[in-house]
Amino acid sequence: MNNQHSSSVKFFLLADSHMKFIRSTFTTPSYDLVTKAIPGLKWIDKYDQKLSVYALLSLPDIQSSLSQANAVLFSVGTNSVRIIPATEIISQVQQIVLFIQQSYPHLNQREKISISLTVPCFKTTRRFFTERSLMSNINLYNEKLKLLSSQMNFNIMDFHITDSHLGNDNMHIQSRFQDRIFNSIINHFNQIVQTTSTTITITTEDSNPPLASASTSTSALTSTGTSTSSKEQTSQSSFRNQEALQRRNEQRHLKMKTKQQQHVIKRKIHHQWTIPQIKQYLDSLQINYARIPSIYNKILRLKFNNQDEQDSADTGLGIDVFNENHYKEFINNRPS
Repeated sequence: MNNQHSSSVKFFLLADSHMKFIRSTFTTPSYDLVTKAIPGLKWIDKYDQKLSVYALLSLPDIQSSLSQANAVLFSVGTNSVRIIPATEIISQVQQIVLFIQQSYPHLNQREKISISLTVPCFKTTRRFFTERSLMSNINLYNEKLKLLSSQMNFNIMDFHITDSHLGNDNMHIQSRFQDRIFNSIINHFNQIVQTTSTTITITTEDSNPPLASASTSTSALTSTGTSTSSKEQTSQSSFRNQEALQRRNEQRHLKMKTKQQQHVIKRKIHHQWTIPQIKQYLDSLQINYARIPSIYNKILRLKFNNQDEQDSADTGLGIDVFNENHYKEFINNRPS
């Protein structure tokens, strides 16, 4: 993915340690994503400016990223909600969003600024010394953040992470669920690209003269002998139509391929499974998959066309679903 040519569309992600698994630069055929993940990052930290979003906004590299970004996503909150009451944090977020909207007018539209809801956390602190009080503060923060997004015209992003996705530290997400977050981020920015592309296409079509007018004009020129013959014109038009159709098909294929790369689940697999057997088994379970790439290093990758199909398969296929025991069971029970 990172070998793709650099795009003129750029997105910026500023996050805490939840996003440290994402590369600092990530390139797709449609856009470039720049990520800055800082462990311990809070919305405002009065004691350490290196861990304060508000303080970071004055740094040249952050200013450059915001100036060049077509949209920005903030994934910050866990470190704040563990030590600061939700109401106070919301005032901090309000201050930061207002500063960005005033300093970077190109980010004023709703889809240009997004903030993720804070995921569950059970790593208590002296301020919130019980899991119940900590989760109460997190839930209150998330609810107030949704209200603030309506008031200040920015987007809310939900990773749909539950306590079952957390690791042993009761704070960070297990590595096997990181794809869920990454896919959500990629889908989020893909939607922005599609929205922007649609707007540009509509504007371009509206500014071009209708094809009928062009045809009438060409016909008039033909009658005076100053243009190509009708047969040549038809041939050229047909050729152009074929080229346009081929370009559209290539774009659709690339878009679908990119989409499928963003919706992937992985499972360990016993060496006796073959691709036809896997397909037959998935069909029997009514799993809607898009593609099954070659198995590498005893890892099966299943690709899907959308998040719903991926989530359904992720839920329906256990971690050991393709082990040796399931293989023997499948072989013994399948129709002859």
